Amino acid sequence: MATRPYITTLSLTSVLIPLYIYPAPGAWGPLYKVVATYPAQPFTVIINPHSGPGGERFPNATYIDAIIKLKKFQNVRVIGYVHVSYGARKIEEVCQDVDRYVGWVEHIHGVEKVGIAMDGIFVDEAPADILGKNGSDNLKYMQSLRSRILKRFRGIAKDGFTMTNPGIIADKQFYEFADAVVSFEDRLANYYSPGKLQTSKDMSKSPGTAPGKQAIIVTSFDGTEARERHLLTQVVERGIGFVYFTTDSDYQNFGADLTVLVDQVARSNGLVGR
Repeated sequence: MATRPYITTLSLTSVLIPLYIYPAPGAWGPLYKVVATYPAQPFTVIINPHSGPGGERFPNATYIDAIIKLKKFQNVRVIGYVHVSYGARKIEEVCQDVDRYVGWVEHIHGVEKVGIAMDGIFVDEAPADILGKNGSDNLKYMQSLRSRILKRFRGIAKDGFTMTNPGIIADKQFYEFADAVVSFEDRLANYYSPGKLQTSKDMSKSPGTAPGKQAIIVTSFDGTEARERHLLTQVVERGIGFVYFTTDSDYQNFGADLTVLVDQVARSNGLVGR
């Protein structure tokens, strides 16, 4: 089984979409629309049926149909949501979630043989400090999880892309066990000044971490469209790998600014018209 194509280069910023919305009729329509409208723009979409893959072997038929439609777009990478409770969740439980997502490769649909296999994993509530509050070794925990993800996904000819989400700047050693790290997840009111965008080279805690491995999520955006476009341009110019701005606060709806987000990232990437 060949790896599904995904349009990206190291120099492009991907639009990150936490897709925690149930795919009721029309619910994912805004996403399908922007993905189709900007075919050269990379998207990284987090699939989250039930704070993870759910307890069944496969998601329900509604989810299956929606994921299949999304995976037909060649500019979309889909990754499955798991959470680790900042290293407190039993790693065996997390690995079971990973294995269930990997098992989705066995669901093949229709004459086009389009499956619902994920391309990797999104690890939410990831630790930012090497030692946990109870003295546990968070680095070893994340290293073990990363090894499991790579082993299982390579078994189905996927690269096992791994994004972790501490939501703040993490110790730089964690970057060895992830392809990308969400280094900012907060409201616009708490966003850093342009001179301190969340690239860890600006922060003493993890100097030298590549901006391309950073992801930024800004929620509850209440600024003007002009300000959003300005901030997004800065993000792309700084070489940040992944970005999501939204007027929403809990990922249960697409923000009113979804088109602005995608259009500006694509423009700043130099992709409009391609």
